[in-house]
Amino acid sequence: MTLVAPIAMTSHSWSQQVIQERETKLYSPIRDALLAASIIPDVLDDFTPTFPLLISYPSTHTTVSLGSYLSPDAVRSQPVFEFHPFPFTPDPDPSPSPARAPQPDHPTKFYSIVLTDPDAKSRKHPIWSEMCHWVVSNISSPGYSSLQGHIGRNSDSFTGTTLSYTLTAQILKSYLPPSPLICTGYHRYVFVLLEGDAATACNVSAPRERKHWGYGGVRLGVRNWAKE
Repeated sequence: MTLVAPIAMTSHSWSQQVIQERETKLYSPIRDALLAASIIPDVLDDFTPTFPLLISYPSTHTTVSLGSYLSPDAVRSQPVFEFHPFPFTPDPDPSPSPARAPQPDHPTKFYSIVLTDPDAKSRKHPIWSEMCHWVVSNISSPGYSSLQGHIGRNSDSFTGTTLSYTLTAQILKSYLPPSPLICTGYHRYVFVLLEGDAATACNVSAPRERKHWGYGGVRLGVRNWAKE
């Protein structure tokens, strides 16, 4: 499984250059924010973002954004998520008809969303990092779709309706609400979207443990799990 990477394909070199320049402008703020917070390289190797990942907590009307500061009370309930290929323009008509519903962008791919804490016990002393807080896998290719509904708190799977088809995802690690210890400062809780080949979806397994994701070393975690 790998971090999603951009692919711009066209038959005209001039058009390809325009597409790449436009995508670079879209990707740069995300990558810059990850570098500024040292998510790259502490959690992830350097990469070019492909999908904007939208996370929210409906129970507290909280939306997660890059670098946002959130209280533990705001993130106690399991979040919902949505992602779209770049470039993405929201559809002004939220009620699509079957004739105009977009098709999956990468039908041979599947996706996983994870939440990890590289600052457990603290950023200064990350002796428990990374700490695995959530793993959802076997998510179908998104196309230009959005996930409706949410995962049940005690459920191992969920079904969400998209613009053109149904997603059935598997929870490999249940949601563990972020709850940093007192006097350990701010923690960087990182949501990561991973892409894999659909043929290998059934081979994805849950991390062996939450602490270090089961790899037994400081700052080992999602990067190691993704390589498997």
